[in-house]
Order: sequence, then structure tokens, then C-alpha cells
Amino acid sequence: MFFTVKKLSGQAISPVWVGGNVFHLISPKRVKIDPCERKIMSFDIALGMPSGIAAQVLPLPELLYKHGVSFPADYFFDNQKIEVVLINNSLPDFLFVKSKSALAASQFFGDTNSFFIEKGDEVAKLVFTKIEKAEIKYD
Repeated sequence: MFFTVKKLSGQAISPVWVGGNVFHLISPKRVKIDPCERKIMSFDIALGMPSGIAAQVLPLPELLYKHGVSFPADYFFDNQKIEVVLINNSLPDFLFVKSKSALAASQFFGDTNSFFIEKGDEVAKLVFTKIEKAEIKYD
């Protein structure tokens, strides 16, 4: 099975083959996600795929387990821009701060539960899947 990668910016990084029909999607830029924040992250690529093939984008378990960052899985079809909605499930530190001075420092220096995805980080799995047209019969 062959597919083409169309880079939509000069920063775009091609998916990296892991094995079989699985690739890793690589972040083309640095992204900051604050606690409880949702952010759309684009990989700056679109995929050209043959008819009957879809690309499923799945989160890497390490992001959720180690950092509390997740996103819902999604399907992409021929020539769609690949992007995900990242969610930082961490709670802000100020919810747990007991002293006023610690709270003031937290607000001044920012939240330690913000998460950064760096340029070049592996963010998601890209899995190619055969699909069939589904039809619904109504009674």
C-alpha cells in the first residue's frame, strides 16, 4: 500500500515508519498546553491515500500516563489535513496551594502543570486501515 505525504508548511515532518501499517506523527512545532486546556494541533500534512483506505490517528499512551495529555482518536480520509485536539487533563496547582505566599508565587511564575510538546516529539500513531462503504437499511 502506498500513500503520499503533502507538506502544508516548511516545518512539516513526514511520518516515521514504526512497523507494518503503523507510523508515528511528529510535532512540527513547539506547543504549550495549560492545565484543563484544549488546543488544536496540526501536523501540517495531508495524506493522499488510495480508495478504500483510511488513516486512524491514535494517542500515544505515554502522553496520558506520564503527562495527563490525551486526545480523541479520529479517522482521516484522502487529502484531509491531519490535526488533533489535545487535552491537558492536569489540574492547575493553585487548586491545591494552602498558603497565600505559595498561591502568589504560583500565579506569578505560572502553572507547573503546563505541558510542552517540543518540535520533533512523537505525538500520535498513524494506522492505515481498509474500509468498506457502509449502508443503512431502514425499516
